[in-house]
Amino acid sequence: MFPMPVSMENIDSDHHLIPGDKIIIDIVEDREPRKLLFVDEKGTIKVPWIEKSIPVEDLTLRDVAEHLRAALQFDKDGNKLNFYQDGHPIVLATYFYNDRSRGRAVVEGEVQKPDNVSIPMDGILTLSDAIRDAGGFNSGADREHIGILHHDPMDPTKTTKETVNMTDLMAKVAGKAVLPGDIITVPSKTETGAYYHIGGKGALHGGKFPLQAGGPTTVAEAVQLAGFDNFSKLSAVRLLRDVKDPKTGQTKTETIIVDVEDVLNNGNKTKDVPLQNGDYIIVEQKWIAW
Repeated sequence: MFPMPVSMENIDSDHHLIPGDKIIIDIVEDREPRKLLFVDEKGTIKVPWIEKSIPVEDLTLRDVAEHLRAALQFDKDGNKLNFYQDGHPIVLATYFYNDRSRGRAVVEGEVQKPDNVSIPMDGILTLSDAIRDAGGFNSGADREHIGILHHDPMDPTKTTKETVNMTDLMAKVAGKAVLPGDIITVPSKTETGAYYHIGGKGALHGGKFPLQAGGPTTVAEAVQLAGFDNFSKLSAVRLLRDVKDPKTGQTKTETIIVDVEDVLNNGNKTKDVPLQNGDYIIVEQKWIAW
């Protein structure tokens, strides 16, 4: 997290917000924990103090603070509030990430340097940029079936998964914007056998692993193998699985919440879930109050 400004005059007024940004808002007089807010795909943030969503795309942090300052003078029915000195609260704001980026995406599989890649503060990270930042394709990369996993930061149960073809360098997909938290998987041309993925900020060693005899067979075992720490949110590990509708034949991504903490700490194996080919496991971090 960037340092919180000491006054509204010190809030950043240079960078313009875009979808995918994460910001911290502090209402000084409330003396409550600061709130982490996401700029969703519509360019809006949900403001808990006024129970409304407001558009913020292309605004600066100082613009947002001023808008909130004005909005917090009234309740949701438009009645004037008298909670704050002079009727005007002090609203402070900063960015969540401390590396001058809007967040990170994961590039894994057949690339030279599988790793997290940063999304620049001023601008977008395209799919081709992300592959480049991961060192480029390996010689055995299957460029026709690159997987992109995206989950909605406002609603972890909403997840989309798609496969794109990057064999044509001029293809429109090469300019596709990558969002914070996306997982980009480059498969091998000769890939055979079953596998699973594990990622998220709460997984210490994420990546793509074979699903084979002698290896993990459940979500909890996979999380143990990947490693975790005190900040890993084990009580709500997300398992993303492709499920085919028997009526329509269409495939959709299903989200299953697994309480790995209960499985590991209390031995409640009934809450564990057996792994299947192609499963994605996401281990998030716990949010803490600053």
